[in-house]
Amino acid sequence: MKQTAVDWLIKQLESEYNSFPLLNAEACIKAQEMAKQQIIKAAASAYEDMFGTDGTEYGQRYYDKLTQDDK
Repeated sequence: MKQTAVDWLIKQLESEYNSFPLLNAEACIKAQEMAKQQIIKAAASAYEDMFGTDGTEYGQRYYDKLTQDDK
């Protein structure tokens, strides 16, 4: 699975600290959501700059594709 840098960091910390359940920690959940929104906004902004129209839907599709399982 492709993952964001935040997801990667959480997994590294979990393995380093013997699977301490960081993934469910409130701060980690918040960081994951923040990273997701940043990626969506960046893609939407690029779309808007290129095409001059709202890129919110494109940003969401980009994030979904970025984080989907490799096939």
